[in-house]
Amino acid sequence: MTATGFIQMIHLKTSKIKEMENLHKEWELAIGLENKVINTTVVEDIENPGWHVVWVEFPNYKEAMINSNHPITQVFAEKLAALCEEGPDFCNLSVVFAG
Repeated sequence: MTATGFIQMIHLKTSKIKEMENLHKEWELAIGLENKVINTTVVEDIENPGWHVVWVEFPNYKEAMINSNHPITQVFAEKLAALCEEGPDFCNLSVVFAG
């Protein structure tokens, strides 16, 4: 199946996953209708506890950059970094196909 879209993958290490989840909820409330995110998934590496991947889906690159450059997101990113023991490292991905 051919698909279009954009994904931002964030790799980080944190022992404060509950705080990160609460911060994400705060961000969602603060950004409100200006939210460009389709879906966010957070997973933990079972072979490397504490290491997580955050998978953030957007309709396209343009919407992702609007979201990333939003002042509310910028504040969130700073707070997120403060919760990390390592990272966060960002990777920007164009969807080639999905199915």
